[in-house]
Amino acid sequence: MPHLQGSEKDLLARLKAGERSAFDEVMRRFHQPLLRLAASITGDRESGEDVVQDAFFRFWQGIGQFNGRASLSTYLYRITLNRAVDRIRGRRRRDGAMNRFRHQVDAVVASPAEKMEREDLLHAALGMLPVKFKVPLLLLEVEQMAYREIADVLGLTLNTVRSRVFRAREKMVATLRALEGS
Repeated sequence: MPHLQGSEKDLLARLKAGERSAFDEVMRRFHQPLLRLAASITGDRESGEDVVQDAFFRFWQGIGQFNGRASLSTYLYRITLNRAVDRIRGRRRRDGAMNRFRHQVDAVVASPAEKMEREDLLHAALGMLPVKFKVPLLLLEVEQMAYREIADVLGLTLNTVRSRVFRAREKMVATLRALEGS
């Protein structure tokens, strides 16, 4: 796991000292990436905002226990991920956002109607993925994290992350074929 480096150590010390400006800096730095992740997992921006607010609140509450063995970003992504998954489970829904993959859709289909239909199919296929496959795929494709960073955020081995992304893609292809055939 990565350890805190120079400026992050200083920021952590300021956070632990209760400096509001340090927390504001963390929020400025991480709000948008965490929102993209949360909205992708929950399926909408409003739910994503709620998840991010909850994640920042929990981060602030637990900063005293943060030991710095992981980077701040890894720690924040992990909190956000856990909150987003809890929200999905609470709603008993398994759908997610597919809008970030729009560029892949546009490259395959010609007409606007076909693009919309294809995007709906992609959204449906992603929504059918179990969370354990969906999250690594979203972190890779939407957040453009490296496999090692995904492994750190999820607390998994590098090979497990690679396997889950591979299986997620396989399941997406199979689901898309089934949906297109129906």
